[in-house]
Amino acid sequence: EGRFSHQVYNALGVENSFDINVFESGLGVRVLEKDHDSCSFELAGIDAPLVNALRRILLSEVPTMAIEHVTIFDNTSVMHDEQLAHRLGLIPILADPSVFDFHEAETPFTARS
Repeated sequence: EGRFSHQVYNALGVENSFDINVFESGLGVRVLEKDHDSCSFELAGIDAPLVNALRRILLSEVPTMAIEHVTIFDNTSVMHDEQLAHRLGLIPILADPSVFDFHEAETPFTARS
């Protein structure tokens, strides 16, 4: 009970089963700092791939806002429109997404879209 094993590496002589009890006894979490919108913590006794999976899960749950659709009317720069649009999408935006509306095609632009 609590032991999961994949037979993939057995032919190579590698035993890679996962025992939840061993994992729980070796895992350590220490909260370094915490406030209303952020938390810093330290994990010990956990492999890097599991930490990376946890990091990806946490990041996917953080609400974000980015520029997704760009309308360029007159580009006089040496950069292509697509390249400018892509770079605009990479800019991190610190804003409350609920304050903005998505701009629908064929509608006039407003301060909220």
